[in-house]
Amino acid sequence: MFTPSHAVVDCYANIILPSPPVVTDNCGVTLTPTGPVETGSVLCEGDITYTWTYTDCEGNTQDYVHTVTIEYSPFPAIPSTTTVVDCYANIILPSPPVVTDNCGVTLIPSGPVETGSVLCEGDITYTWTYTDCEGNTQDYVHIVT
Repeated sequence: MFTPSHAVVDCYANIILPSPPVVTDNCGVTLTPTGPVETGSVLCEGDITYTWTYTDCEGNTQDYVHTVTIEYSPFPAIPSTTTVVDCYANIILPSPPVVTDNCGVTLIPSGPVETGSVLCEGDITYTWTYTDCEGNTQDYVHIVT
């Protein structure tokens, strides 16, 4: 019986499988496993199982199982930007930055949401929100004075 193994990675593309253990039968013959067979499907987070099966000349089998947990980390904070204009009608919003998650997937922001009200002078804030598949969020904030 094999002890199962486990690893944690931040995205599917970063999975590195271990070498299956070297196993010999009762006569000292090294058995070559079949596999690995991948089980599970992960769109964002979760577990994927890899199974190698060893079979001796009599047909006895043993499985070696390796489980990989995919665990997203929050993506980095997005620096805010500022602009000064002479009147509200002259505000030109920047394009929000290109932001990717841990696995290089480009995140599409929602927004912008405008907050603040200026009759003459003051600040108006525009906020775009980026959300990854796990629900981690970061805001890009642009302040116009």
